[in-house]
Formats: sequence, C-alpha cells, structure tokens
Amino acid sequence: MELISPDKKMILLLKYQDNLSIKELSESLDIGESVVKMRLKRAKEKLVRNYDNYTKDGESI
Repeated sequence: MELISPDKKMILLLKYQDNLSIKELSESLDIGESVVKMRLKRAKEKLVRNYDNYTKDGESI
C-alpha cells in the first residue's frame, strides 16, 4: 500500500477497511458515484500491478 498515492490508498481504505458504500464515498468526497467507481477500479489496478512487480521477499523482479 505504501507504493500507491495517498489518494488511491485513502479511497481503498475507506471502501474496504471502513466499509463505506459507493454512495457514502460519493457523498463524503463530494464526487459522483461513477467517479468513485472509476477511482476504485484504477486504485485496485495500480495496487495489483505494484504487487505483481515484487517477489515474496520484497525485491524487484
């Protein structure tokens, strides 16, 4: 999680750690629901890409 931007980290934590719904995220961030969905999608993709680039011991492939 340290490898992604604070904005991406924040939206992922709000959604999956704090269990906020798309609607709640939309209201709290003052953005549209479609924007929330896109940001979540991009944040998850970035996290997966970063994870795939590292081995189990944390060294770059």
